[in-house]
Amino acid sequence: MRARTSANRDGPSLWVLPALIVVFSYVLWLLWQIRPYDITEYYLFRQDLPVLGVLTILIAASAYVRYPRSWEREQEISNRTLGLAALLLLLFSFAGFWLFMHGHHLSRDESLAIFGAEQFARGGPVTKVPAAYSAFGEGMFPEYGDPRVSPQKYWVSSYLPINSALLWLSGNIAHHALLNPVLLIIGLAAVWDAARRIWPTRRDTALVVTLLAASSSQLVVTSMTAYAMTGQFAFNALWLALFIRRTPVTAVAALLVAFVAMGLHKFHFHLMVALPFFCWLIVRREWRLVTIYGLGYTALTLFWWSVYPGWLLEGLDTVPNGAGAPASLTDYILSRLQRFADFSPMTWFANLLRFAVWQNILLLPLGFAALRTFRSQKDWSRTAALPLAGVCGLGLLLMIYQGHGWGYRYLSSQVSAFCLLAGYGWNRVQPDQAPGKAWLSLKLALGAAFLFQLPTQLVMARSFSEPYARLHSEVEESGRDFVLFDIREGFYVRDIIRNHPDFDRDPKMIDLALVEENSLYELCRNPSVGLVDSTHYRALGIEPAILPDGLEESIVSKRDLLEDLDCGVALEIPVRNFQGR
Repeated sequence: MRARTSANRDGPSLWVLPALIVVFSYVLWLLWQIRPYDITEYYLFRQDLPVLGVLTILIAASAYVRYPRSWEREQEISNRTLGLAALLLLLFSFAGFWLFMHGHHLSRDESLAIFGAEQFARGGPVTKVPAAYSAFGEGMFPEYGDPRVSPQKYWVSSYLPINSALLWLSGNIAHHALLNPVLLIIGLAAVWDAARRIWPTRRDTALVVTLLAASSSQLVVTSMTAYAMTGQFAFNALWLALFIRRTPVTAVAALLVAFVAMGLHKFHFHLMVALPFFCWLIVRREWRLVTIYGLGYTALTLFWWSVYPGWLLEGLDTVPNGAGAPASLTDYILSRLQRFADFSPMTWFANLLRFAVWQNILLLPLGFAALRTFRSQKDWSRTAALPLAGVCGLGLLLMIYQGHGWGYRYLSSQVSAFCLLAGYGWNRVQPDQAPGKAWLSLKLALGAAFLFQLPTQLVMARSFSEPYARLHSEVEESGRDFVLFDIREGFYVRDIIRNHPDFDRDPKMIDLALVEENSLYELCRNPSVGLVDSTHYRALGIEPAILPDGLEESIVSKRDLLEDLDCGVALEIPVRNFQGR
């Protein structure tokens, strides 16, 4: 690869790059002065806009690059080479749990998945809270419990169980951190298979589609966590590979995959992938498949919405009126659709930008190029581009806010569809397999992904995770029986509060905001009560957060009571290099 030494008619003037660098540096300095209000703004100003600025400079620099080498030999990648690359990616993702995530599950979603795996190891997805801890049940299990049961009596996750079951199974076989790397490789293999089925004469297109998925920082980094989203990517990609065969046998197999995909986390994530394809079958008048999928999805939806919760909650004392749980399946679906209006355009923009900069930079341009396919197709029903575009559009419209996440994790279900849609765009800009500028652009985009985007975003993930991992490690090693968390001035510090279904294990972490003042008298009879508050968060570099006034006043009152009772010794966080657990 060599750079042009002078400007010419094929590229911009030489002053463009220095100007971009100066402007970017100034904008980056301005962004660093902004105090983020929430996690969305933090990601936007601290991570995604800086990455977008560098990518803009790299795109401008690519105009000066010549690389005339042909690409026929590069398509002739043997299955052995592909297998070796998959193995290396699997090992890298597995090691990344310790190298970049500090062996720590950062978010509440992850810790609940691991908690569910621990529950399965103890016999089932319901933990009965002993009477001695009933008053602290909510404080010890502060978020995302099933709203139909009281956390003072039972600990039941509001998430469906299959991700936890798979983590438990993976832990029994080897280690739970191996699950998502394996699922990542399964998903990539399914994307390759689906692409080969759609374009049987274009091996180059299958290679491009798979490389777009493999170079997604979102997929690679998320595979280093316990999020269900890697499973969403893998099982939805596998479902697509089965669906496009369009036979009754593969339809039944696809429904079995759908059963797993719907039970991973929330069942609507998979339905957003399946619905456009079901409508496509209706347009194509493939009534036999419409019947199979229609009956199958009706049964699966009823199972995960009604049958499984009924079995799970059988014999438990449920909360009257569900305490905020949707009263019907219709209410649930409407609540999902309403999310479009629940957040500001700024939130929507920030999260969609995050999705873009955590993918290969050619993914979205090729996806938009594919939309021109519809202008040239006399019969839209003949191409799978139409339902693929529907899958992508539903995700972009309805998945508005995600909270934590490496990339825009809520769109992980749709990444395989985005990549396959980009395959149609690739065929449009590169009509044959001869050497061309499109292949040069792909190689430059892969270079940007593997040499800049992935390393930078791994460093960002490691830096963001470290203070939370260190604080959690120090709390676990504190030797205290109880540790109270004053969550004021702490960005997502409630996610650190996690306990085991085995109540014999200490310390027991409790959210001070979710404990009644009368219960503190009982708790403070124990001399081994520790305290974590804003002094720890500031010392470790955790960003400040703003709480509602009512919650703030409640915590202030409880802190005054603790001081009167001489209860709660602040933990000491020693200054040392942190290597994780």
